[in-house]
Amino acid sequence: MMNGTVGIMRPARYARDSLDLVTSLGFNAVVCPMIEINDNLDEGFESFTGRVFSSKADYVIFTSANGVDFTLRKMQNTEQFIESLNNSRIAAIGPNTMDALEQHGIHVSLMPEVYSSTGLIGLLSDVSGCEVDIVRSTHGAPVLVEKLLERGARVHETCVYTLVKPSGEKQQEFIRQVLDGEVDILPFTSTMMVHNFMSIAESMGVSGDLLDRMNKILVGAIGIPTANTLKKYGIKNIIMPEKYLFKDLLLELKGAYK
Repeated sequence: MMNGTVGIMRPARYARDSLDLVTSLGFNAVVCPMIEINDNLDEGFESFTGRVFSSKADYVIFTSANGVDFTLRKMQNTEQFIESLNNSRIAAIGPNTMDALEQHGIHVSLMPEVYSSTGLIGLLSDVSGCEVDIVRSTHGAPVLVEKLLERGARVHETCVYTLVKPSGEKQQEFIRQVLDGEVDILPFTSTMMVHNFMSIAESMGVSGDLLDRMNKILVGAIGIPTANTLKKYGIKNIIMPEKYLFKDLLLELKGAYK
């Protein structure tokens, strides 16, 4: 017996893995990206690689597996870059990021128990006078930079990819499926995903009905910022896993599904 239908809203590049995971847990699935990922080359990238090659980066922080992927894609001499990177202390925000780094032979020195910017801040207490590079998306939370600056670090933020909000016919059809009771479980993995989901509903003139529907089904969130964003829209009961991983969120939702 199937355990209801999950709406998978992650970027298209994760669609196959997400679908396999959802079905392995006994759910049906509807796949519709509410967020997409594109390459981004910011003006600080050359300075970042210069610090790595010259071994001036004391810490390099990767906040996602995408950050690893989009960094290495840009490198012409990947092997030399990885060799130089291993002269720095590498911090990974969580196990997926650590796996992405280690698959390329990059040694991870630090990973927090709580897979978030707050978790990283807890690890990086003694960074006064250090050169700290943060590799992330254009939509990274500012708290990590702020706290490291407060601790006396020289912080450099390099945005290697950007997040895009898809809002076509497919997304509108997905909203209609939720309204029509064809989706039982909505796992949100970022604040931007929530905002895009709700803004599409607003453009369709159905946000009130959608909120009513969402408060009758299971809604999950990865991380406190995502949960807080859902609350601001009026979602009352939000399921959040202890570990900030998509699989852990699905397991929590499965446990709550009746």
